[in-house]
Amino acid sequence: MKDRGDGYGGTKFYPFPKNGSQIIDHFGKDFNNGQSLCWGALDREDMPGGKMFDELISEWAVDRLSEEHEKPFFLAVGFVRPHVPYAPKEYFDLYNMDEITIPEVPGNEMSDIPDMGKSIAFGTIKTGDHYAVVNLSNSYWKELVYGYLACISFVDDQAGKVIKALENSKYADNTIVVLWSDHGQHLGEKKHWRKQALWEESTKVPLCFNVPQQKTNGLECNRMASLLDIYPTLVDLCGLPEAEKLEGHSLVPLIQNPDMEWDQAVLSTWYYKNHSVRSENWRYIQYRDGTEELYDHRKDPGEHMNLAGTPEYAEIIAKHKKWIPETDALPAGTSEWAGDKLDRRIESLAVADSIPVWLR
Repeated sequence: MKDRGDGYGGTKFYPFPKNGSQIIDHFGKDFNNGQSLCWGALDREDMPGGKMFDELISEWAVDRLSEEHEKPFFLAVGFVRPHVPYAPKEYFDLYNMDEITIPEVPGNEMSDIPDMGKSIAFGTIKTGDHYAVVNLSNSYWKELVYGYLACISFVDDQAGKVIKALENSKYADNTIVVLWSDHGQHLGEKKHWRKQALWEESTKVPLCFNVPQQKTNGLECNRMASLLDIYPTLVDLCGLPEAEKLEGHSLVPLIQNPDMEWDQAVLSTWYYKNHSVRSENWRYIQYRDGTEELYDHRKDPGEHMNLAGTPEYAEIIAKHKKWIPETDALPAGTSEWAGDKLDRRIESLAVADSIPVWLR
């Protein structure tokens, strides 16, 4: 079953579909970075012991919640899916592919995106990820969304098993539950197909707190929060001593009052000196070459219209620049900046003006 993965690392991602990688099968072996852009419904006989890795994780967590714990405990439960879109067939059966819609992406989506953003969107496949997806077949974009939805339902089911076990345990009334994801995922938005970007789809994740006896449990909060906020929030909720040198903030005030005023913005960084700042109404991106993007989420939640460079938004940009670090640490293991693969891709695409049509 591992050989179906065409070298995709990590046993936790196995098993792979019977027919292996659609990208490699269609384009050839030199497209071996396309494994995560493939999908497949797995039969139970494909899985060692008839279970996926995530199902073993949920069973492990359920067993821990059935044990006797005399002292307070911390239980970390991490799932792999929907990292790669393979899941048991029954979760694909929840959806009708004919009814699936793909993201709306304007044809000129990339026309106002700086070269560094285009380099990020390109992906890892040698022709560019988006080119490979839309040229594999007319339905392949929809197929990948189909696979992603199936994986979401699969992992939701595993998380639900753990929550149900907690509800049925003696720890239900004194256990704080935090549910989050480590990153988002592009499914063709901004003509990008992975997590590594500074736009909304990559940087937006679910973040849920359930606190025993908290009256606001189940309510939605639309304020900006960072995953750096999880630790100080738990320290606050558990009445532990404050930890020094934390950059996050306790979200307890928002848990108690989800509609309160909150002036925090969230910083995301991808590669050296490429930063994104998300406030309640805006996203501002500053790349290391000084080029910029600005989106008004009140009017443009899909981030299709880059407003940077328009004089009337200079004050908005200035406010968001205050969240950009004054200094940036060099990548680990380097003593001076000498460029990286994003720079090299920009240089190669500049030769003979060879930026692909789909990225223009």
